Amino acid sequence: MNFLNPWAFLFLLTVPVLVLLYFLKLRRPQIRVPSTLLWRKVVEDMRVNAPFQRLRRSLLLLLQLLALLAAIAALARPILKVRETARESLIVLLDNSASMSALEDSRQTRLQIARAQIAKIADNLAGGDEAMLIAFNASAGVACGFTANPRLLREAVAGVRPTDCATDVEPALLLAKSICNSRSHPRILLFSDGAFGETRNLELPVDVEYQKIGSARPNLAITGLDIRRALEDRTRIEMFAAVENFSTQAFAGTMTVTLDGTALDTKYFSVGPQEALSQIFEASLPEGGTVQVQLDAADALACDNTAWKVVDPPTRRRVWVVGENTFFIERVLKSSPGVEYRLMTEAEYDERGAGEASAVIWNNVAKPRPTPGDAIYLGCFPAAEGLAPGAKVDAPDVLDWDNAHPLNRFIDYDNLIIQSATAVALPPSAATVLRSSTTPLIGAFETGGRLACVVGFDPMRSNWPLLVSFPLFLNNALNYFEEAQRRRAERNIPVGRSLTVRGAAAAPSLSLPDGRRERLRKNPGGEYSWADVSRCGVYGVDLGGGSGYRVAANLFNRRESQLDVVAEPAVGGKKARALHAARETNREFWRIGAMILAGALLIEWLVYHRRWFV
Repeated sequence: MNFLNPWAFLFLLTVPVLVLLYFLKLRRPQIRVPSTLLWRKVVEDMRVNAPFQRLRRSLLLLLQLLALLAAIAALARPILKVRETARESLIVLLDNSASMSALEDSRQTRLQIARAQIAKIADNLAGGDEAMLIAFNASAGVACGFTANPRLLREAVAGVRPTDCATDVEPALLLAKSICNSRSHPRILLFSDGAFGETRNLELPVDVEYQKIGSARPNLAITGLDIRRALEDRTRIEMFAAVENFSTQAFAGTMTVTLDGTALDTKYFSVGPQEALSQIFEASLPEGGTVQVQLDAADALACDNTAWKVVDPPTRRRVWVVGENTFFIERVLKSSPGVEYRLMTEAEYDERGAGEASAVIWNNVAKPRPTPGDAIYLGCFPAAEGLAPGAKVDAPDVLDWDNAHPLNRFIDYDNLIIQSATAVALPPSAATVLRSSTTPLIGAFETGGRLACVVGFDPMRSNWPLLVSFPLFLNNALNYFEEAQRRRAERNIPVGRSLTVRGAAAAPSLSLPDGRRERLRKNPGGEYSWADVSRCGVYGVDLGGGSGYRVAANLFNRRESQLDVVAEPAVGGKKARALHAARETNREFWRIGAMILAGALLIEWLVYHRRWFV
């Protein structure tokens, strides 16, 4: 209990004064009288004639003390935090993303700690209260609808499984917002480590109450794994693994690379606090397979210590070249390893079509035809939405180029001289690979689900075919197309994304990383899919008849691997407030003191006057 006016207790100093008045009595002269029958009132007054007397039991004193204490208590304005009596609807949001699997000092995961705290809330549901549970990671779903049964809520909490997905709290907040509109006294309770970044201003009807779970933990993670085939020898692969230390302590150990369970290489590593390193591996892989990279780090989170990559067998890159004056293009393709090419005129292409070509090079053709695959347009432009060729530009300067784009790998355009080019407006989503002061010279964009690389000038009207950048550019474009084709094949996906099987005649089966097998179902688009890719590892797709393939799912998320805990995250556009076990309010009790004061004064008045009138 607290008091809004504690200074009122200074009036307690008047209590001894009141009691002292009952000790004091007046000193009067003594006179002998024959009888006291008519002097009863005087006799009573003589009891206080001496300066002090023994305190007698007095109902008036008790009533006056009670009245004084009641008055002081009322002036102090006592308050007490009490639970609101309105029925509450608790919307519990439980984070089960990858970072919630981090081990704390208690050897429990953050998810286990959050489960235990929510179970206590379930046990403390008051009469009329109800609660529901929403589990969220990269997506959100209702794990338990509104219930007033603590047992059902505890069972739902225990059934929330850990995942290796990234965290996105917005779907859970949007779901909670829609539910709040149907409840009179809703509360949103968020149990998380706060590893979800800032969210939009969602204008939630109530404040989010946040329960911080866990503490900062040491962690080492594989944050990236890139594998590509060597340009010179397509039977060999080059691997690049990025490792980052997200803690204040150093880590040292070994990194092991295996192919389908067979060890390929092992390297020792040492990385300091808050540092990153890169490890490069090379290996012979003439066919294909699943490469696994594993750290032996003893840290708090296990799912980011291993990464997988599915590598397809080397394929023959079939390139059709359409147009005239293709001498320099033919020289490049002839010297490129693993490339099959065919030169043809526009009429031959109209007759044969793209066929099995993985890419088509349109060389200064007036009207390039629609291409089912990826394409390079040299001095010509496809019919694509947002692409608008304009007027001729004489002697455009080479102003700048994008060094980070895959098309410009190892390329320098300093010596490029262009006689004329076509001014062009690229689609909004296009990347400007090379530009002059007046117009883009080379752009790359996606159209119709395929990649297009547009060169806004005729190479034969420049010195480009004589520069080393020309063969590098064509090879970079073919590698860029091949990598895009791999991405479209979806052999390597981020964990949390659905797995889709296209073109299957019958329902495929799927083997999960934990050994379980599931039958895929057809989605509304007519394709077979599996939405629950919630754990890192390798998923096996069995198409029947001995055919199938593998899909690798990885985390590669720095925010999940950074195992710091956010004390006050921004949720719904403002900071979340700390979680309270129940909604409380301040209730004042001064009226009780005032009622006691009034009652004591009334009784005292009756007692005092009864003595005079009896």
